[in-house]
Amino acid sequence: MGLLQGGMARAQQRLLEPLSPCNREIFKKLLSTLVDANNQYSRTALKAM
Repeated sequence: MGLLQGGMARAQQRLLEPLSPCNREIFKKLLSTLVDANNQYSRTALKAM
């Protein structure tokens, strides 16, 4: 499982690398807002409605 997590962490780092640290935080907040807003449409809800 550790190998998978390491690869996932590297992929996330590569994805965010082009953004400045400030824009990374903005992106993560916006992404979190979208995930929360669309939670009800997922097959397995992350939060109880």
